[in-house]
Amino acid sequence: MIDANGSRFDLLLGRADWGRCRLDDGGPHPKTLASLWDDPRVDESTPLRFDTRDSHVILAPQASRFRASADDRPPTAALRRGAAADASGNVYAIVDGGARIEVRSVGSGRLSTFWPRDTPTLAPAPLGDFVPAPAPSPHGTHEAPEVRLLSGLAVIRGQHLVAGFAPNSSPASGLLVFDLLAGGTPLELSWPSPWVMSAIDMAPRPCGGLAVLDQHHRVWLLNRQLGMVSVTPAPPHAPSDFAPPPTAALPPDTAAPAPEPAEPWFPLRPEHLGGGSPVAIEVLPDDAVVILVDAAADGFARICLYEKGQLQGQASTKVLQDVFSADERDSVKLRGFDFAWHATPASPASPAALADKVPGKVAPPVSRLVVVSDEGNQAFIFEVLRASGSLQLAALPDFLPLRRFSGMRLASRGAARVEGDTGLLYRSQDGQQDRWLPLVQQRRLKHAERASLITPAFNGQEAACVWHRVMLDAQVPRGCRLRVASRCSDDPAVLDDLPFVDEPNPVLRPDGSELPWLLDAPGAVTDGARGLGTWELLLQACQGQWLQLRVSFEGNELSTPRLAALRAWRPRFSYLQRYLPAVYREDTESAHFLERFLALFEGGFTTLEDRIATASALFDVRSAPADTLDWLASWLGLVLDPSLSEARRRQLIRHAVPLFQYRGTPQAVRLATQLALSPEVADEEFALPTSPQQAPRDLRWHVRVVEAFQTRQVPPELLGETPVNDAPRLLLQQGARWSVQEGAAGLQQRWRAWVQAQGGEGGTATPPPSPPAHRSPAHEHRRQLARVRPRAPAHRPADRDGATGRLDRVRDARGAHRRARAQLQRAGARLRPRERPRRTQPPARPRTPRRRAGKTRPHALRRAPLLGPLPRRPGSPGPGHAAG
Repeated sequence: MIDANGSRFDLLLGRADWGRCRLDDGGPHPKTLASLWDDPRVDESTPLRFDTRDSHVILAPQASRFRASADDRPPTAALRRGAAADASGNVYAIVDGGARIEVRSVGSGRLSTFWPRDTPTLAPAPLGDFVPAPAPSPHGTHEAPEVRLLSGLAVIRGQHLVAGFAPNSSPASGLLVFDLLAGGTPLELSWPSPWVMSAIDMAPRPCGGLAVLDQHHRVWLLNRQLGMVSVTPAPPHAPSDFAPPPTAALPPDTAAPAPEPAEPWFPLRPEHLGGGSPVAIEVLPDDAVVILVDAAADGFARICLYEKGQLQGQASTKVLQDVFSADERDSVKLRGFDFAWHATPASPASPAALADKVPGKVAPPVSRLVVVSDEGNQAFIFEVLRASGSLQLAALPDFLPLRRFSGMRLASRGAARVEGDTGLLYRSQDGQQDRWLPLVQQRRLKHAERASLITPAFNGQEAACVWHRVMLDAQVPRGCRLRVASRCSDDPAVLDDLPFVDEPNPVLRPDGSELPWLLDAPGAVTDGARGLGTWELLLQACQGQWLQLRVSFEGNELSTPRLAALRAWRPRFSYLQRYLPAVYREDTESAHFLERFLALFEGGFTTLEDRIATASALFDVRSAPADTLDWLASWLGLVLDPSLSEARRRQLIRHAVPLFQYRGTPQAVRLATQLALSPEVADEEFALPTSPQQAPRDLRWHVRVVEAFQTRQVPPELLGETPVNDAPRLLLQQGARWSVQEGAAGLQQRWRAWVQAQGGEGGTATPPPSPPAHRSPAHEHRRQLARVRPRAPAHRPADRDGATGRLDRVRDARGAHRRARAQLQRAGARLRPRERPRRTQPPARPRTPRRRAGKTRPHALRRAPLLGPLPRRPGSPGPGHAAG
């Protein structure tokens, strides 16, 4: 970017840029921060860290020690028998030295006995009554039931609670399986007699099975039916090449011995344990087993990884010393008491995410272990980094104190609920009341006191370049400080040999960043109380093509400076050389002072000039700030809905002109509906005009506009003469005959459908009035008319009698007329047209006259539609006589 005076800047922003910087540790060859951050073995000891949450460089956080008080008692191994939580959140624990299982209900939070259940005792019966006698013992004596001590507890897939038991008097052992969904008595699974299992800890397997760690330093693997699984199966027995016939008996000296069964466990070798004892077990999602050893020879707990019974790697928790300050590292010891898994998604800067740098590949989740110290007052988090045949641990500085830890195992309840939650529960003993509390990270971090980084060499692109100023987008709390030192040279080879020169302390700008219209970037907003904003310093005497800066972080252990971006501006626009006479440059010292003095005003004036020069950015919807979108839309007469997202508001402003041009058209209506309903609308949808019924580009969000005229019932020829009918469209039943209710439209529609079915065009709206000339089409015409012949509507019962009488009179008159004409034809009489008798009319009934326009005239008499008897001619025979 170039400002109004032609100056540019070199930028450091993001993890990649800050990773190119080197750590100023006083050595001859300092390492880059990226190499230190990528190596998990030295990452925690690096005094500078990159915070991925807000992309800031900070002083490395350090762990704090929660020291036990004088009356605190460390937990004992006798209480570490087992604890687990089910899917509902109920927590189960073995208490009373293994005599019973206690449960904490997730609903009420109360503690109660889960097993053994209390058996009701019979009240003493009065004398003389009959009471049931006790059942006889198989040995003839009444002995108390054998007490079973429980050790090891886990909830496997399918919501089954599994507890291991081992009686005191006999070596028999086994498992108790409780169905948490169906309830009922537990299922007892006895261990085979040759083997004895005394569980220390249990962990569920991803297949639904169980992994058991016993006191004999063995790990048993059970499948989802809780059956033993051989870890190292025996090789198959190969038959001999020479064998006797099947009927012959094998001699005793040639019979092959039967292969020994594979052992359903794998041992933990003493050299793997490093002189300690295994105390806990966990299983990874790929069925790898992780064992916690309480303390090795170095006094720190050890983590061992086994795959298919073979040791794949082990690591010591001694890396925990890297997250403590130098004066506390030698006093830190971690002896393991218990541990549990806490898996969280990988962050962009975590070591596990950076281990595999394949482009486009998503980093796997980071597996984290929460290890409880044997002091019982603090837990620590370690990231487990697995590679082929190796295991590494990376300690995190999270502060996890345990309040009055009772000594029971941690119980995992699943996913974390709040930020900093590990998803684990621990048992706290407060007086006489025991409670299960969540293990949550406390915001009580310490930071390194000071550290420095050296930036890469910036190239000024010209010899003897005068570097202008440095801008730091940072947050500097009270008690902290950022200091900058510089060195310049025209030869980059001698730059590393030059000493750094301290520059003045940066000053917080009151009006935000110097970049015009920058509203969302770091440093855009100034908050003097928090020290947040853009910090500015004027370089005093930096002249040379190459510039290198040293930025020093100084904190107070409770807080740290947070640096987001650095900008080094060059070259300097000198008011002294551009606007003042040469007489002000005669004295070198005074000219140097005057140039730096005028540069203070140049910084304020340039900021205003940049805003004026880049005011066009406010008129471009792509670069305009979000706060100015409503103002920009008002220029076009567009009112934006406040509920629209920023991207949708920018899209509407960008395409407002074509929307206004085609307002009210089907395409505009379809697009408006799509903008209201679809979460994403492509810019190609605004390319107007297009067909409103165009094939959709996205079938999920396509909108089809159906206009009102497309739903009318009338034929297309009468669209301009028929008013709009809001009645529902006519739906014809397939195979049904035409009815009066359908009207003429139904008859015409049936006719068009029939014509189209016969292969015609279907353009004729109505059937022809007369049949075709040819016989075959005429027959089809009559058949089709017979199918659609209208039926007489049904009359009401009140009109049925009157209609029947009129039809009878019509039939009688027609019959009399036909008989009379037949008689005349038989008699041979021919009536001439002038001698034909007229039809007789019945006498008219008198009717009440109506008044119309002041005159009164009677109604016209209605002519009778029937024919009367024909009169006889004089001399003609009667109807019954034959012709002479």
